[in-house]
Amino acid sequence: MHHKSLKEHLETQQKEQNPQDLYAILVPVSDIGFFKKHIQNMGYSYVIVTLKNGVAHPPLYFRDGGMQEFFRELHQHVRITKSKDDENILLISRESEPLKKSLAEFNFDEYFDDMYKTKREFSWQILETGSKIFKSAKEIKNNIFGNIDAPSTSSTSSASIGPTTNQAKINMNYMSSEKTNNATSAATAASTNQTKDTVGGFFRRRAPSFKSTPPSSQLSTSSEKTQQSNASSSSVTNNEDEGFEIVESLESIREKEQQQRLQEEELDLIKSDLTNDVLQDDSEINPQRSNDQPLTPSEWNQMFDSSGRIKNVPLLRRIIFYGGISQEIRKQVWKFLLGYYNFDSTTSERQELDSQKKIEYEKYKSQWTTITPKQESRFSLYRERQGRVEKDVVRTDRTHPYFKDESSIYLKRLYDILVTYSFYNFDLGYCQGMGDLASPILVVMEDEVDAFWCFASLMETMEKNFQINSDGMEKQLQALCKLVKWMDRDLYHYLYDHDSTNFFFCFRWVLVQFKREFSFSDTMRLWESIWSMYMGSNFHLFLCYSILNMHKQHVIDNQFGFDDILKYCIDLSCKMDVMEVLHNAELQLVVYKKKMDKLKSKHENKV
Repeated sequence: MHHKSLKEHLETQQKEQNPQDLYAILVPVSDIGFFKKHIQNMGYSYVIVTLKNGVAHPPLYFRDGGMQEFFRELHQHVRITKSKDDENILLISRESEPLKKSLAEFNFDEYFDDMYKTKREFSWQILETGSKIFKSAKEIKNNIFGNIDAPSTSSTSSASIGPTTNQAKINMNYMSSEKTNNATSAATAASTNQTKDTVGGFFRRRAPSFKSTPPSSQLSTSSEKTQQSNASSSSVTNNEDEGFEIVESLESIREKEQQQRLQEEELDLIKSDLTNDVLQDDSEINPQRSNDQPLTPSEWNQMFDSSGRIKNVPLLRRIIFYGGISQEIRKQVWKFLLGYYNFDSTTSERQELDSQKKIEYEKYKSQWTTITPKQESRFSLYRERQGRVEKDVVRTDRTHPYFKDESSIYLKRLYDILVTYSFYNFDLGYCQGMGDLASPILVVMEDEVDAFWCFASLMETMEKNFQINSDGMEKQLQALCKLVKWMDRDLYHYLYDHDSTNFFFCFRWVLVQFKREFSFSDTMRLWESIWSMYMGSNFHLFLCYSILNMHKQHVIDNQFGFDDILKYCIDLSCKMDVMEVLHNAELQLVVYKKKMDKLKSKHENKV
């Protein structure tokens, strides 16, 4: 939804909602035990606020970032420290003095004015039913901290309660009253199970009973007894009157949970090993990559036996990965690399395949070339796809000699290939970016039929990039996130601290396999290394990490945020040495593979 229309939608929704349906949660800062951050690679990050009595409130979502700024500003008024056992748990220190600064000095107007100018989107949007944070800075301030500027009132209505004169309170609007109890219970259970960490003690909820909830004074007494008990005993004590199990030996519980999390993370890494299909042996790493020569016509001819089958596929893949392919034989070799030809096929089988595919292509193409104007007027989906292809084709690689002229036969062929593919793969249709993949193939093949089938073969593996639900892209970016986290903790933590672990700045790299990051000739050279499969099917992720690794110091030194990283990555286009990127990606993969082998051996020995 467009930003402006989204704001209008929320404002309209706010006006239409019955004020009595809003549930205001007023939380004195002194009652907060800790915050638990939940940073999501995909989706919205959120914070759960847990009070000192063990009650957790519904999640506070940060739709457009702002989590860092929230804690940075809050830290100016109260001392916040990280838990030693979990960096995502932020504690309000008991040694902190009460808020020393007046909340009136909390300059939200200036802060959010700057945020609107830079991000052009309102942040701190809570995505729960009925919960809102208003657009103006003053309303945001009042919504979070209560109406500080308003005069004091004796009304007991939750809609009018503001902070007292001597104690600041955080006001978070969440959900309608009829849903709050269930949401609060669910959030409490989730937070308790995940964090198991409070200030001074650990409470675990038992099944609800019909006994009345103990007053806060009783809870405080129970907490103090728990601390004394922790120092002298490691048993588990049940307090029936107060409805809690008071769990002692908190340090041992934390240690076990930390070990369990680490083991689960390692098993997940093993399960999602990115080098399972790598052909390269560690001893074959080539530090002199620049001296490798491309596959020559004579070497290519020697690859076949008498029937036309390729004799040594791994050797062929290795030569192509390190040296690329001579221009004279690219048309022949690409058909194998892209999967149009089977490596085990004979010469006669390939000739027969060519004849069949030519007839098949003409059938698909005729399905749209024979549509009459009257049919077209009643075929909205065709008109829509045809229009998208036409718009993209006239913008694709227009600096290349094959596509520079408006009347170029290659522009017409590219258009025909893409429209025909939308009929060949009707469910997927045409998506922006497909032209970037098809144009170099057409330049190499020149023939429209050959180019179509090579493009269709490439799309067998690339189709996931263009799924309408983006699942394929999300999974690859998540895999890239895991790769960076395991290989480079410093880089990962920097991106984590700057709300950038969604890796959307690598989206274009993955979508069209770096097509727009290098020159036309360098792109073909890069593709040949990827398509060789010598480094497995995930080598493109190591290329992404290679680029990030090569530029991370610049990003960190300049303290780039997400928007800055995105702009910086876009500006790298055609400014990188393709051979340097390839070589660094290979080195990173070898390091990854060695670490993975060591990790697998560790868990095999445990079994």
